[in-house]
Amino acid sequence: MEQLREIYEYIYVTAMKVMALSYSLDSEAKENVDRGQVIIKRIVQLEETTIGQLHERWFSLVLLDVESLDAALDENAEPVLMLYGLIHLANIRSTYLPQLIEKVKLVFQHCSDSAQVRIFSILSIAALTWSETVCVEREQSTQLLSSFVQEIVEPHLAWKAGASGEAMRSMAMATLCALAQGAKEEAREVLPSLAKHMPSLLEDRNVTTRHYAIKAMCYFQGMSVEELKPLAYATMQRMDDPSAGIRVIAATAVGKLRPVFKSEEGSQAEEREHEREVWEAFVKRAIDLLLLYIESPEKEMQAAAQKTLMELAKMHPDAWEDRYKRSLTTAREKDVLADLYAKISIKEEAEAVKD
Repeated sequence: MEQLREIYEYIYVTAMKVMALSYSLDSEAKENVDRGQVIIKRIVQLEETTIGQLHERWFSLVLLDVESLDAALDENAEPVLMLYGLIHLANIRSTYLPQLIEKVKLVFQHCSDSAQVRIFSILSIAALTWSETVCVEREQSTQLLSSFVQEIVEPHLAWKAGASGEAMRSMAMATLCALAQGAKEEAREVLPSLAKHMPSLLEDRNVTTRHYAIKAMCYFQGMSVEELKPLAYATMQRMDDPSAGIRVIAATAVGKLRPVFKSEEGSQAEEREHEREVWEAFVKRAIDLLLLYIESPEKEMQAAAQKTLMELAKMHPDAWEDRYKRSLTTAREKDVLADLYAKISIKEEAEAVKD
């Protein structure tokens, strides 16, 4: 039985390597990949397991055969192609993540700029399925995510000169955004540690970097008012971004920001009151800007602004009433503003009846 299992391991490793190279060389030519998948599925049947469990058990053996990454390889070198294809096939899993991190770090340290970007791009795609492929307890998953972010993502978030630094910063932000979507619960605990990088990323000259940065802001949760304040204002400023898409996401993200206020037990009344005032000032400023966009000719921006205003009005009714009355004196299209006010009032009444 042991000898038979060794044969299965050898077949698995060979099939994975062939599939990885075939996919990397030509992602449209699926013949070899399909044949390999048939072989893998047959091993799964014989071992009475699942494909995910098979990868968790034996994928580290395949990674051992990815060698020479400590050389100056370009994106079309065999080891880079193989690593790219392997990540595509097996994604990210707990049993081999530390080993995978070390392989990727070798690429980032020694290989060409194009090879680094290529590996980062497939990692960003694999990150989207984190919650499906990293099948461990929440606490362990959070630790793995933290390690992955600290060793692979965070080193490339800081500004570095040149086209290479810009490309890697963009891919790092794309990967972080993918992780925030693929591991929502874990990301809630990990993302706050990266808050110091976000203001500069939100103002990056590369539109792709700004796009992923503003998108990631929707997932920054569990932060104090003091921690969230610089990010909140930086997010609000993106509503004036040259990119229409970023403006729309910024209008949405402003309504997603939720600080954690100090509790009565661990703070004085003056501190709690100050926190409320600081956040209320931000909310009022955000409402003022969003009310301007209600009159925007851009339909998507107008819709995003309306939706966020409804959310903010529900959470901060006094601030909403105050800014609404103030804006009536300067609004060009008072009918549009009045319709929005009516919608919010009707929604509040309906929810009150429901409660």
